[in-house]
Amino acid sequence: MASSTTMNPPGISVHITVHIRAEEIPAFLHAFRSTFDAVANEPECTLFQVYQSPQNPGEISWVEHWSASLEYLTGVILNRDYILRFLELTEPMYARPREARVLTRVAGLGMVKRGEGSG
Repeated sequence: MASSTTMNPPGISVHITVHIRAEEIPAFLHAFRSTFDAVANEPECTLFQVYQSPQNPGEISWVEHWSASLEYLTGVILNRDYILRFLELTEPMYARPREARVLTRVAGLGMVKRGEGSG
């Protein structure tokens, strides 16, 4: 049985949702893969999960947890070449504008079960 661990790490959580035109979904996911790998390899990225709506496959969301400030993300990470290339390639695939939220964690209200999140 998996054990759970309470979490209250500092940092921020970035929640992004994009709406991709149906015919562009395979190309978007292909482009997303290399960006996912690059973001996941950033030392300050502590979690990166991607989700797809079963009712609307073009609705793709992801959650990134960062042990960094918003200033670092906007000043450094968002200006990385791989992010700029990804946006240039994928923004024309959007059916409507990207939705983005930056949130901070609430102390004492978080957990992850060991083994969850892989795969």
